[in-house]
Amino acid sequence: MADMNTADSLHHRASELVEVARSFYSAAQQPGSHAAAPDALASLEEALQVLSAAWYQLAADASPRIAERRRGLDVEAGTWTQVDGLSREQEARLMGTLHDVAAGFTRCARTCREGRSTIAPLISARQTAARTDDQWRRARELSWFESRNRPTRSVA
Repeated sequence: MADMNTADSLHHRASELVEVARSFYSAAQQPGSHAAAPDALASLEEALQVLSAAWYQLAADASPRIAERRRGLDVEAGTWTQVDGLSREQEARLMGTLHDVAAGFTRCARTCREGRSTIAPLISARQTAARTDDQWRRARELSWFESRNRPTRSVA
């Protein structure tokens, strides 16, 4: 029964990730959301590292079966006994695939880190330029306003 609860919990958490990803997608569609990209990439990098560690943990959880299989070697026949119904090749594919998934998350985390280091200064420069443009526009409007209302000669 514990295995079923663990499997249900794992499936539930993965489903929650999908929902959060959909919310993130909705937020990304909002105008101006690109300004939060560097911070979002930092958080995403951390999340991907945690996911990678989780997949390596899943591989480790499956690996004791390999140890059991090694103890089940029939020395006389030179064959492996089937511990959990998987052949040695199937077990190797299972472990390889779990490690590939974990490594994929690690690569994605590294891509987030590299992307953040590239885009953060560009977005910062863009925001600085936008503030400067806005300040220049306000100063120009203010000086135009002042010049239009300034009396040209003395009223008294």
